[in-house]
Amino acid sequence: MTAQGSRAVKKRALVTGGAVRLGRAIALALARAGVDVAIGYHRSARAARETVRQLEACGARAVALRADLARPAAARRLVERAAAALGGLDVVVNSAALFSRTPFATTTPAEYDRLLDVNLRSVFFCCQAAATLMAGRGGHIVNVGVAATDLVQPEYIPYSVSKAGVAALTRSLAV
Repeated sequence: MTAQGSRAVKKRALVTGGAVRLGRAIALALARAGVDVAIGYHRSARAARETVRQLEACGARAVALRADLARPAAARRLVERAAAALGGLDVVVNSAALFSRTPFATTTPAEYDRLLDVNLRSVFFCCQAAATLMAGRGGHIVNVGVAATDLVQPEYIPYSVSKAGVAALTRSLAV
């Protein structure tokens, strides 16, 4: 929280993929630190409801927002909806990802496109929307990467390519 005049203002965050696994852990860590949290989810409404319950138990204001991040417009809308629900955003964590262990030789164009859409393109468009929203007032964008960019195994090539793209995007945005 920060002091603004005489009143404390809570930080507000969006965590994509926040209903499960690493995204849930990040959302909970933020809530424990006193941050209000919006989570983006796609598949499991049940997991999203449970995560919201856990976030609220930490004292955070929490909301779950469904979005198919394979669609660029949905990624941008998710950022806008989270900001509207929380009254602004100070932090955006791009944690949503699909994992693929498909051998290089048998990866279909549809599988490859879906992986890149969720793991890389959605990060790009969430970053773009967040940067526009935070322009002139500051904020933080965190893109979750993985050591898979250095993992040299044929069954991880599409996944590694998507995460290497996130690493390059993050380094470029930092400059």
